[in-house]
Amino acid sequence: MESILIVCHDYYMSGANMALFDWIRNIKSKKYNLIILLPRYNKEVKELFEKNGCEVIIGNFVIALKKLSKGTMKSNIKEIIKLILSYTLNKIQKYRLKVALKNKNVVLIHSNSFAVTLGCELAMHMNIPHVWHIREFMKEDHQIQHYNMKKIDKLCEYSHAIFISNVVKEYYKKVNFKTKNIIYDNVFYKNDYKKNRKFMEDGKCNILLAGTLTENKGQLEAIKALEKITKLKEINLMICGKGPSQEQLKRYVDKNNLKNIKFLGHVVELEDIRKQVDIALNCSNKEAFGRITIEAMYYENLIIASNTGCNVELVGKNNYGYLYEKGNIQDLANKIIYAIENVIEVEQIVHNAKEYAIANYNVNISNKIFELYLDILRKDVHHERKS
Repeated sequence: MESILIVCHDYYMSGANMALFDWIRNIKSKKYNLIILLPRYNKEVKELFEKNGCEVIIGNFVIALKKLSKGTMKSNIKEIIKLILSYTLNKIQKYRLKVALKNKNVVLIHSNSFAVTLGCELAMHMNIPHVWHIREFMKEDHQIQHYNMKKIDKLCEYSHAIFISNVVKEYYKKVNFKTKNIIYDNVFYKNDYKKNRKFMEDGKCNILLAGTLTENKGQLEAIKALEKITKLKEINLMICGKGPSQEQLKRYVDKNNLKNIKFLGHVVELEDIRKQVDIALNCSNKEAFGRITIEAMYYENLIIASNTGCNVELVGKNNYGYLYEKGNIQDLANKIIYAIENVIEVEQIVHNAKEYAIANYNVNISNKIFELYLDILRKDVHHERKS
């Protein structure tokens, strides 16, 4: 059987790896042997993919990206070390991986994030096709970019691209990929989920904000919006996630004595929490897709999101929630108050959003991805030369 090597940029269950896992566990007919390459060892992640029929290899390689946000001296030194390692260690690991894969009949390499370049470099060394799964804007959503953009341009010209939304494809319209394809992520839905709580049935409004605690995810914006309205209504904000902004956010909450804001840390499964949630926020600078937005729709939380990126497409296009002006704290506060005061309207929006999300994102995209592999393998000149 032919093998596909899928290269991950994270070794934990990040959003990209969760999206990968969701389409892999939906595979009905195994057309290829899937080999997952993780940058570092993680027992839980390794076993999760193995239980779903994948072989897992630990690559021991380094991801080095230029951070555009201001860092501490310690973090800056760490980034310089990572950059040096990426030039030295990755070169060694690339040749080791080529040897390790020699007898595995790998015919195509699929990089699961634009953040990782090793997959494309390895594909060029092995003279086989490469697919780049573009899940991020880089600068706008994660405040990162590649160090050597001339090198990235060459890697893109060698690669086929999968974009996870129209807005991401539009963002990269000037980049020369061999082919450009849109395949929206599927997001796993638990069919046995039951939410007994009606919107604010006890007179309290429970709000959830989930995601990595970074400046670009807008947690401070949400906290400040809650600060404006908690004197008017009984509102509780639960913040799930970890990240570099964690201490700054906690200091702000403590300093301003905001008792109704709780930090729950990293939570793997949010479904049980969502059963008690009325409103879910997405305050990101620019979402490439918005997994937490779809999950909010699935699990009957009204979504209030910033009017940027894919939020406009998922939420605003058909009124499946409310959009607020990104950066406008008062507008976010007003949207929350409006939702609280218009329960009947909200219940209809939540119902419509759930139907839309299940119909469009609780789907099996593995066939689309396999069809793309097949089409590339039929046409790609590098594959023909190898044959």
